[in-house]
Amino acid sequence: MRNRKFKLFAIIVLIIFSTIGVYAKTIVVNPNESMQKQFSRRATFVIHDAIDLRGTTLVIPQKSTLSFEGGSIENGSVVLNKTTLKGTPHLLTSVSGSVKNKQLLVDWFIRENDLDNLFSYHAYALVGYKELVFSLRDYIVTVHKSSDGIQISNKTILGNNCTIRAKKGGNLTYSTLPIYNSENVAIRDINVIGSDEASDIEGSRHNVCITKCKNVRLENITTTNAFTDGLYLRDNDGIIVSNLLAKNNGRQGCSITSGKNITINNSVFSGSYRVPPMSGLDIEPSLPNDVISGVSIIGCEFYDNRANGMVIFLKECNHIYDVAINVRDCEFHNNNTNMSVRSNPHSGTGRIVIEGNDFSKSKGAAFQSICYSNDQTPKVFFVNNRISNANMGQGKDVRAQAAFISIHNVSSSPVKSDFGNITIEGVRLHQDESIQQNIYRAVSLYVDETQPYQLTDVEIRDIKYDEGHEFTDSYNDYLVYVPRTKYHSVKIAIPHTISVSRSLSKAITPSDHIVVTGNELVSLKEQVRTDLFEKIVIECKGSTKINNISREVLHYADGSQYQNEPLEGIIIIEKGVIK
Repeated sequence: MRNRKFKLFAIIVLIIFSTIGVYAKTIVVNPNESMQKQFSRRATFVIHDAIDLRGTTLVIPQKSTLSFEGGSIENGSVVLNKTTLKGTPHLLTSVSGSVKNKQLLVDWFIRENDLDNLFSYHAYALVGYKELVFSLRDYIVTVHKSSDGIQISNKTILGNNCTIRAKKGGNLTYSTLPIYNSENVAIRDINVIGSDEASDIEGSRHNVCITKCKNVRLENITTTNAFTDGLYLRDNDGIIVSNLLAKNNGRQGCSITSGKNITINNSVFSGSYRVPPMSGLDIEPSLPNDVISGVSIIGCEFYDNRANGMVIFLKECNHIYDVAINVRDCEFHNNNTNMSVRSNPHSGTGRIVIEGNDFSKSKGAAFQSICYSNDQTPKVFFVNNRISNANMGQGKDVRAQAAFISIHNVSSSPVKSDFGNITIEGVRLHQDESIQQNIYRAVSLYVDETQPYQLTDVEIRDIKYDEGHEFTDSYNDYLVYVPRTKYHSVKIAIPHTISVSRSLSKAITPSDHIVVTGNELVSLKEQVRTDLFEKIVIECKGSTKINNISREVLHYADGSQYQNEPLEGIIIIEKGVIK
């Protein structure tokens, strides 16, 4: 019995030592011998020399280690199997399989600074690692198709403030850094510089392109000099962009053409210049089945863009869905139009909320809305925003330039519906004294008389112009201008106190409650709008009297016609009758 136990113990010891021997085996790879024979069992393989696979495939035994001490593996395919990479690897081959490293360094899979090997051989597709890491250096890459982009899941790409540049003279379509069909990815600290070479395909050659992805975070990305867009987002669900700098890009700083649950915060968009829309940020579906929902733009800055700081253009779609766009706590300045919103008659239901933003120094209007109004279009809410120093370009068109806020139906495409569909509330306005003459209307509502449709579903309340602005008798000088024809369902709640002792026949804005103070005769010809309000109250304080009350014909309760005679005290006008 004792001998049998001793033999069993000896066998176990032999197995243990044999196993230890396998794990402890170190093989210095000889480039001149048969390669796969040298990799016949688990070991630590030390690579001193350049190993040319000559187009063959090398399979690494499971749980082995590749220790690179100045060598490389080139010209073929390597299949890794829970492999540990050590030293300074140079795998200039097609690679597949899995690793045990937590990090993969991009430099392990490229020649010098050229990223094309990484893209061509899909080294990032290895399994097992958590972080793909760039070095603090300049890289170059041929512009790739979106579908040829990096496809990874549950990974972090650490840029270490590296720079990736598009190669000159290469493929002139698609994207410099495309991320495609990926999930649960974070990308941090990368500078991407595009090529300004011309392309035959307009709308291609973006810098960073995120397509068909889910749950992707971009942090601290700089994207400049793209031929088209600095950042292009399409068909994604769950994108968070933080601290993006998109500057001097050819078409947009960023385009969102379709997607859900997208947040961009604390980012800067400036200098878009080459082809329309030439905007800092463009939210614009490009195909009839595209969906824009759950988009939030928070705490961003838009400046020096040739056209719009930001444009939302919702085109026709083939199905109805709930649009949800929120823009808040942003700064817009020195753009042609600081912000523009457009929709079509079949753009989806839902809401576009623009709240708590600061708009300043626009070359034309600070905010422009060309939105159609029916049960298949989203409602626009322009709430608690601040506007200062509009129309710095000194234009004369109150629709597109000489107004703080312009709401109109003049567009390049045929009008197909009533328009308006907007609530404006809590807006604060300021214009420096030296440029007050640039503004004719605070809010301008304009109807194209050549079209069969009209202004509808507009609410305007709580608008305040900073002290110091004096309205004149100019035809265009209104706080809120409302056309006299082709409108319905327009609601205005802005009571006025008129304290000047001269004619205001074409000034300020219509209201249902007007207080007139002073000691002279004041004309209210354009102020009293019986076409807008069923009941209007006018209070004449002091020795003030009013005349020329309304363009419409008014009567007294006894049926006699009002003949512009001066009135005083409290005047109530109800359904065209003076009481």
